[in-house]
Amino acid sequence: MPPLCDAEIGYYVDARVNSTSWSIERSTRDLSCHITGSVSGYGSFSKLTHIQNFVGIESRELSSSSSGNLSYDEILMLQSSEGPVAVGTKLKSESIESINESLNVSGDEFILIDIDERWPTRFANYKKISYLGPGIRTRESYLNNGDVVETSIDSWRLTKESAYQAHINRTVTSVNITADDVGESISSNRSSRYGLALETIGSSTRLDVMRLDESGEPKLRISQDYLGEERMNLNITMCDYVPSTEEENNWLECCRAGEAGKDLENSLTPSLGLFIFT
Repeated sequence: MPPLCDAEIGYYVDARVNSTSWSIERSTRDLSCHITGSVSGYGSFSKLTHIQNFVGIESRELSSSSSGNLSYDEILMLQSSEGPVAVGTKLKSESIESINESLNVSGDEFILIDIDERWPTRFANYKKISYLGPGIRTRESYLNNGDVVETSIDSWRLTKESAYQAHINRTVTSVNITADDVGESISSNRSSRYGLALETIGSSTRLDVMRLDESGEPKLRISQDYLGEERMNLNITMCDYVPSTEEENNWLECCRAGEAGKDLENSLTPSLGLFIFT
């Protein structure tokens, strides 16, 4: 069987003006991953799934239950393609040192850095859970380059269906480094969508939606907490884009889901209102 990953691309930039420094490190690879799973029966259950920092996309699920009746179905897909990266720098300095891939300037100077990264990537995760028993805990956390969706549920009677989709195909980073400060601006062609259909009786239901700034602090946050019996249907969409020039409109294609993407789309119920990989 051939390996799923046959190449990798990445970059690392480190810059310093006197004692002020800034760095970035990112990587990706050609990848196609498709997972389906189903569990049903009576007994204890535990599951951990973690995807970390894949072109700024992260996913984490932790679910566990004591003895009870459980039905659990999932479909997970991650697809990515390598693409070009352009790094441009502008320096003003009385003295410049270049050591390996680092830039050092001294005096009353600055470094301007522009990075144009074009790595099309798509991620989708679908889950359907039904449980009746002493207790189940299920946690979901998704990150797409600063866009965050998190849910946390403690329940003894639960019916939950959720679907998450993340897409990105271009990220532009601009940085101005001086001896006193770092000014950083990041914009992306990206979208994040989450749909949830939920019925629960339990001790806790929590939903967090955030947009983080360049330093990782929330610049927008919506939090909801519930206790007892709830019924919930919601759809969340977060989008951002980089304006493209006319000559760029057709040359960069996004990932294609193929038959696996059709399987995932067909698995979603109309109540969730999501259309994966269209």
